[in-house]
Amino acid sequence: MADNLRSHPARRPAARLLTLLVLAAAAVAPPSPAGAVPTCTVRHQVTVHWGTGYQAQVTITPGAAVTAWTAEFDLPDPQQAVTFAAYAWLGQSGTHVTLANASFNGTVPAGGSVTALIGVHTNPNLTNTPPAAFTVNGQPCAYSPQPYVIASPARPVVPEGGTATFAVRLSQAPAAAVTVPVGGAANPAMSASPASLVFTPANWAVPQTVAVSSPQDADTTGQTGQLNLTVSGAQPVPWVNAVVISQQLDDD
Repeated sequence: MADNLRSHPARRPAARLLTLLVLAAAAVAPPSPAGAVPTCTVRHQVTVHWGTGYQAQVTITPGAAVTAWTAEFDLPDPQQAVTFAAYAWLGQSGTHVTLANASFNGTVPAGGSVTALIGVHTNPNLTNTPPAAFTVNGQPCAYSPQPYVIASPARPVVPEGGTATFAVRLSQAPAAAVTVPVGGAANPAMSASPASLVFTPANWAVPQTVAVSSPQDADTTGQTGQLNLTVSGAQPVPWVNAVVISQQLDDD
């Protein structure tokens, strides 16, 4: 190999050039992750759920110190609307929602957090799913959508003296078994079975059927009732509860 290089001296400058290029590339290499600006994180937690809407707490951790912040997200359904916000300025255009700091909470130190409250009015189909992603000051944030209970249809029609059914499943696989009691009817005449549903990491996506029945009464007025699908006990994740609104039609 040495003899081959001595017989071709023109290759030596090329080797020096290659070395210089490697050194130059190393000089402009991006900084290591240890020197990167900490990423922002957002937590969206439903705190109150009333069937036709919900209230959520939005906790924002910008990562780096800021003197002003703007959080943005898209609602999953075009018929949803954010009807109020607390501790933040609110704007909505179509499904796109903007939350900006109030006059008293724009400054957040590195590692600090700030919280806002939002109220979301849902569409007639009761789509109460959480947002899929958040940005803060234009930067995509670390965020995991809160898992939730899905009822379909969300507003079953139950005739007096009859029965209607709807299906229930989870939005994602739980880490362990999750028990979903069925109950809390606002109209005591309504009844539902079974009394609870159990979802596991193996069957979470398989819909389970709930039957709602209503006895016949003497009047000619239709009634409405509400069923809560709540998550009981110490669960591995904070599941969003579903509220099923059942319409009872009087067929007298």
